[in-house]
Amino acid sequence: MGSIFVIASGKGGTGKTTLSVNIATALAGFGEKTLLIDADLGMPNVGMFVQIDPISTNLYDVLKGTAEINDAIYDGPSGLKVLPCSLSLKSYQNSNIERLKCSIETIKNDYDHIIIDTASGLNKNVLVPFQVAGKIILVVNDDVTSIVDTLKSANVAKSYGKNIEGVIVNRINGNLENNLKSKIQNTLGVKILSEIPNDPVIAKALSLQTPVILKYPNSKAAFTLKRTAAMMAGIEVPDYKLQPAKSVVEKVGFFGRIKAIFG
Repeated sequence: MGSIFVIASGKGGTGKTTLSVNIATALAGFGEKTLLIDADLGMPNVGMFVQIDPISTNLYDVLKGTAEINDAIYDGPSGLKVLPCSLSLKSYQNSNIERLKCSIETIKNDYDHIIIDTASGLNKNVLVPFQVAGKIILVVNDDVTSIVDTLKSANVAKSYGKNIEGVIVNRINGNLENNLKSKIQNTLGVKILSEIPNDPVIAKALSLQTPVILKYPNSKAAFTLKRTAAMMAGIEVPDYKLQPAKSVVEKVGFFGRIKAIFG
């Protein structure tokens, strides 16, 4: 059986889905059989992020019991497999997240890694993915409210006896100060797994519905995300696939930054 990672955050807007998409795409690019599941039932965006459109059969159908899970899995970038949701409010209201448990049970041996992107906060749509998780990755920004809100998620995960692999600090401007590093680790009771820079090319890639690791592979963000994926999975990746490069922003200067943001 492969690993099942749940990517979670106590606060919305931390960039959790962007991380999930890029980490899953990176793992697939490394040759790992990887499935990305959009379990953010209220605000699903994964399908849009990787240009899966139109979405006919989707996770909602699986959770309603009207489709088998393999019928809702699509081809994504770099060999990634994707199980998306739709934006239908009616489908959301009729879905039963409890069915996720038995559905994943039928396919967990088909993949090296299953990455589950969850909703933010704490509700049943988050708690069920916690229950099926093998490992949980928390996502925070470098602000107090994000850290405090995610503490609740950490405590619930621990109450289920789940292994919190670590925390990813996302959208960092400059370097993360040592006192803040200590505050995050001491508050959440877990190690910092990775620090993702607030590289403008991430937003640019998102607007183009393409993972930044594919659209801007030589950017600082892409390098950090690929390295994070390798660390999470515990796999060795050849140096040429993780070669660090200066951020595209650093290379092109001020006017390049403006172009990267506004196209």
